[in-house]
Amino acid sequence: MTLHSTGGSSSIFQDGRLKPGIYKVRNVYTQTFVDIEEHSRKICSRPLQNLEEGNGLWEIKPLGAGYSVKRVEPGKPDQFCTLAVDGSKYIPLSVSAYPVAWKVEIVHEPKHLGFEYVRLCWENTVWSWAVSWGSKDNGAEVRSSPVQRTYD
Repeated sequence: MTLHSTGGSSSIFQDGRLKPGIYKVRNVYTQTFVDIEEHSRKICSRPLQNLEEGNGLWEIKPLGAGYSVKRVEPGKPDQFCTLAVDGSKYIPLSVSAYPVAWKVEIVHEPKHLGFEYVRLCWENTVWSWAVSWGSKDNGAEVRSSPVQRTYD
């Protein structure tokens, strides 16, 4: 995943850590952006042209040893990204009123891509954010799955 800062900073990292801020989260492989499916509260991905103005914004800031990921939507209750545990092998991402800490790993390879990117993982696991089956479809589910390649 790549993070696009809304603050205009050239680098999203400082001293080896992610800078707190408001970001758009983009999947490197599918080139889609992380958003929310309003009726189900599940996290989904959307092509840029389907991302409504002001949507797809996430506040990422330190929480304990990790980071909280909160949807930015003025006038609405806080909605923090979490896992929607439903017994399936690949766990969908959802939102909750309760913050959880995500591990944000700086991914250094492959450098030829020419931008900074991160892997968002559940606590101390290899389970990271991924678009379901690499789908580029509008509304494709974003879920947690084991890291299987160098970048997400």
